[in-house]
Amino acid sequence: MMATIFKLFRHNPDDPHSLSGNAIRALLEDHAGVLWIGTWSKGLNQFDRETERFMRYRDNPDDPYSLSNDSIRTMYEARSGTLWVGTMGGLNRYNRDSKQFTRYVHNPDDSNSLSHNSVRVIYKDQAGVLWVGTEGDLDQFEPATERFHVTPMIPIVSMLTVFGQF
Repeated sequence: MMATIFKLFRHNPDDPHSLSGNAIRALLEDHAGVLWIGTWSKGLNQFDRETERFMRYRDNPDDPYSLSNDSIRTMYEARSGTLWVGTMGGLNRYNRDSKQFTRYVHNPDDSNSLSHNSVRVIYKDQAGVLWVGTEGDLDQFEPATERFHVTPMIPIVSMLTVFGQF
């Protein structure tokens, strides 16, 4: 019987290629085998298995192509390879070629924007529709127009979703 050996990775403030934070909120292994690690308040990490180093993606208020918020709640990879990242500050679509994000955030003056910035879940159904569960509503994303159609949720459904019962 062989023993399984695990390697522990932690944030090291003296190493810019260590994990950005220790409070892990989301994990995703993409189609290419890349491991993505979402942290609470310390951004997104892309793990390079060969070098055992992390590439960090953080919110930068001066860069509109950076992550919209550093508190990651969920991630989803579409069949096309598009990586979606849900944060406490909006939805982000990652462009692998440019290593930049497109931000989708709530705009109170635009009824077709994301309904709420706190994204809890991202899901694509069999028909190819991208659904985004936010703090209080269910949004359907229209890729051709990059707009959202909001379906208000009944409060009990929201509560059940939060507690993992639905």
